[in-house]
Amino acid sequence: MTPISVAVVGCGHISWIHLENLCRSPSYKVAVVADVIESEARCVAEYYRIDGWTRDYRDILSRPDVEAVFVLTPPSAHAAIAIAALRAGKHVFCENPLARNLEDCKAVIAQTKNSDRVLFLAYPLRFSRDAQNVRHVISSGMLGRPVFFRTYGRSLRAQKAVPFMTRN
Repeated sequence: MTPISVAVVGCGHISWIHLENLCRSPSYKVAVVADVIESEARCVAEYYRIDGWTRDYRDILSRPDVEAVFVLTPPSAHAAIAIAALRAGKHVFCENPLARNLEDCKAVIAQTKNSDRVLFLAYPLRFSRDAQNVRHVISSGMLGRPVFFRTYGRSLRAQKAVPFMTRN
């Protein structure tokens, strides 16, 4: 099976967690990383032995070898990068939150609906046993209709990596 070629936009703390999983998985090949801070992009590319790096995410959008874009930037940039990637025909994995406001969220969702691409919003606990149990209890009606819900998280490193897309 040919690995899915991805680009990572944003080389801050969260990118290192995602890159550990991406580089370890035979399902993905990281083709390029992008960060507005050149030294960060270069450092990440060198550490993970990634062939390409750039300061401008727009440089990767026209690359035919990039099938999916991981948006791992500060939240203020998520919506613009996700929309640009979708318009360029790329699948998008976006770290949460999707955008800074409802209007921008709606714009990303509209662009996704107008494309034939996948948008996956990161929520690391979504596939945990605890989250599945909570979902079962709530949907069973055992508790009635919840009106307030608070959770407490744990380390992202403890979560098992779940691929957001695979080849059939």
